[in-house]
Amino acid sequence: MSRQPTPAPRTPYPRGHAAAPRGIKFSISDAEDLRYEGAQAEADEAAAGTKSVEGRASMPTIYRYKGFRFHFYSGEGWEPPHVHIRRGEDNCKFWLQQVELAYNDGMKSHELTELRRVVEEHREEFLRKWHEYFP
Repeated sequence: MSRQPTPAPRTPYPRGHAAAPRGIKFSISDAEDLRYEGAQAEADEAAAGTKSVEGRASMPTIYRYKGFRFHFYSGEGWEPPHVHIRRGEDNCKFWLQQVELAYNDGMKSHELTELRRVVEEHREEFLRKWHEYFP
């Protein structure tokens, strides 16, 4: 009988993120994700070299759904409106003008289908928040 490989641990950092601690195994629950917005987010942003812009959060969360965090990055206002979606190590990005998947890193097909539906349902709200954040 062959052994199945152990899956990689889940961390709050994207794959290969410079601030990801080495050798520490932990996972993120929804409750931990909700607490991430405070001091931990600031520490991660400082380690990653992303600072707040004009007193604004550099990764403002605009929506949460079933453990997925919908957010912007403050340095991306020059791009067309879009939203990043993250849960654990998995993340993706959807354009908002015409809802289309921009990239996917780890989300399963059925998750992308569901997330696309959520983005389509909240598109006007996300666009309004985009234009409020990036005037």
